[in-house]
Amino acid sequence: MMGDPQTQGYPSINSAYRSEENPPELPTIPVQPMSYGDAIHFLRDLGGDKAPFGWRGGLNITYRMGPGFSRNNDNYRKVQMFVNTHTEPTVTYDVIGFITGSHEPDRYVLLGNHRDAWVYGGVDPSSGTATMMEVARVLTSMVENGWRPRRTIVFCSWGAEEMSIAGSREWVENYRSILSQRAVAYINVDGSLAGTYSFRPKGMPLLFKQIYEVAKLVPNPLQSEIEAGRNSVYDTWLATRPEVDPEGIRTGRPNIENPGSGSDFEPFVSHVGVTVIDLTFDKDPSLGLSSYPLYHSVHDTFEMVDNFMDPGFKHHLAVAKIWIELLRRLASERLIPFDVSGYPGALYNDVQRVDIQYGSLMRNNGVGSHLDYLYKALTKFSKAAQNFQDRLRHGFIDITNDLAVRRLNDQMIQLERAFADPLGLPQRPLVRHVVYGPAQYDSYAGSVFPGLMDSLYNIEKVPKYSAESHSRWEQVKQEVARLSFTLEVAAATISPVIDF
Repeated sequence: MMGDPQTQGYPSINSAYRSEENPPELPTIPVQPMSYGDAIHFLRDLGGDKAPFGWRGGLNITYRMGPGFSRNNDNYRKVQMFVNTHTEPTVTYDVIGFITGSHEPDRYVLLGNHRDAWVYGGVDPSSGTATMMEVARVLTSMVENGWRPRRTIVFCSWGAEEMSIAGSREWVENYRSILSQRAVAYINVDGSLAGTYSFRPKGMPLLFKQIYEVAKLVPNPLQSEIEAGRNSVYDTWLATRPEVDPEGIRTGRPNIENPGSGSDFEPFVSHVGVTVIDLTFDKDPSLGLSSYPLYHSVHDTFEMVDNFMDPGFKHHLAVAKIWIELLRRLASERLIPFDVSGYPGALYNDVQRVDIQYGSLMRNNGVGSHLDYLYKALTKFSKAAQNFQDRLRHGFIDITNDLAVRRLNDQMIQLERAFADPLGLPQRPLVRHVVYGPAQYDSYAGSVFPGLMDSLYNIEKVPKYSAESHSRWEQVKQEVARLSFTLEVAAATISPVIDF
């Protein structure tokens, strides 16, 4: 569930229809958070069987399942809890600003960050908000001194991100027709950092080449890394987060993660099919932490960021430099600097990973011919992408002709749209991008081919000759066929306009 649960798929505006029934997506069990200092007094006296190992926490007690408390304990008690939360409609605001483009004002390069927080939000989101404000200040100063981007830059300050990404989701739903025609790309920063170990972008293949190039231009914010000979953000990123191919061999490039969900880029991908990238610095993954330790807590303050997370705000500055240079390139270069030829290679690696993990199982259950069609469609897409890039490289297109440039740019913009299926994924009709999307069982995680991976989830645990097994395998066949068809559409999108 994303956005306003009463208006799924449509914007939450005054004229929207809202059912009087409680939306099924909303929780029905009352919850009252408490600190572990309070909770331990109740947890240590719970009755019932011991909790399974995976359910036990780190407190020095014997974890039990309940129900009720142990009557043999002198501290046996009943708990009466008053939960004062309640559900009511409220208003949130998105704040949108523009720098109008000089030549293509109807093409939008968007950047955004949310400004609502669980408590003080020193990192999440205020570190990103402060960085976006600095980017806005610098770009405004450039405009005042005579510069203007070719395309319109749209600044987005989102409300209610922490409430199921509501602010950005409802805005995208409201303007989806406009965005589907005019949006070039969306660059998101939630928090500028969750650590200082390394740069950690999430994004889509059309922007891979640009983020590599820009990261090489930005000085390393860590003096210790500079002393080790790693002078740029790219150098540390490559050293600490190397990309590996499906066989586990390093490619010589740093890793860019798939976008999943958990921040405001999600509706742009899932609902419209806009190319996105999310920027941040992060902690050492070997620490095994899901986030920085003070995430969403009362201790996530400006003082914590200033004194411990990023003294001197050097990583904030590095994010700002990367952000503003990506914006400048996307908004100002005559030909949008998307790397069309890099998309098929990224998809081939993703198909190979799925094949390595599930290929034998799929072929043993009648999906072999469908996989053959998928590889053929991927080959066709690869040839179309290479042909498109060759036409640009060898001057077959007159890039001094505004109409020719607009045609090529529109083809590149619409390439990402080709991967958005208007029917959506099974059981998730509002998730429409068939290549990149949130995993069904972990919405924060990025899933490649989310519809296919949903259908393969735990399929090996289903009894082989059961009705459920048959229906699941039929769904797998359908999802592989959908991917093959979508790749054919993507190839046509970037083919010569009368040669598809």
